[in-house]
Amino acid sequence: MTIERAILFIFLCMVVEGRVGKHHYINFAMKWLDAQQYCRQHYTDLSSVNSQSDQDELMQAAGTGNVTEGWIGLRRDPKNNTAWKWSAGGGITYENWGPKQPDNYAEVEDSVQLLNDGYWNDKDGRLPLPFYCVSITLKKEKKSWEEALEHCRNNSTNLPSLLSKTDLLQVQGVIQEIHITDSVWIGLRYLRDHWLWVNNDSLEYEDWPQGEGQDHQCPIQKRCGAVTISETWENRNCQDKLSFICV
Repeated sequence: MTIERAILFIFLCMVVEGRVGKHHYINFAMKWLDAQQYCRQHYTDLSSVNSQSDQDELMQAAGTGNVTEGWIGLRRDPKNNTAWKWSAGGGITYENWGPKQPDNYAEVEDSVQLLNDGYWNDKDGRLPLPFYCVSITLKKEKKSWEEALEHCRNNSTNLPSLLSKTDLLQVQGVIQEIHITDSVWIGLRYLRDHWLWVNNDSLEYEDWPQGEGQDHQCPIQKRCGAVTISETWENRNCQDKLSFICV
């Protein structure tokens, strides 16, 4: 069995859920800006929601109780009152607004809460609510891509999928803060003429560097994906030793 076929077999037989980080429900009330500061001090940031799986994970993070409402990391863009922006940066790629929302009632609703039924609602960010934080943990040891994948899966986790610019910015912020290596392994692999995520997420968002001289379109040796400190993806030799993230 070739190495490529062996890796493909691992992908198909060991698919576990991969995301960008772990969500935490903070069950005491704070204003949106105070909640943002709290999350950045104790975790990584306020939670972003970029897919239905993110939405489901937030609901699960609140536990089995009936109350799950709280701030998420979405707020009106101060430079464009009709646009929304995530706390980590980046715009909306997935949305789950409630009926007739957002309505900006009294023109003061600048922040977004997740309601008990899972819908989003714009609300005055000066009001105190519980909130959701996300934590992203960078593994300090340096491993090859396959070693990193094996390490994550041996601990019932996975290398992350980056499904939006917001996901990329969150990971890049962790790289800048800890800065063990300039690049970090993610769950991106080139197999059978295609780049794919190891957890079977759809590859709809891409952030390769612009310009000529990039070989990611048809890589000969550099067939594993990483994120750089400069906010782009890169394809690297899979045997390179890098730090990595398990989610």
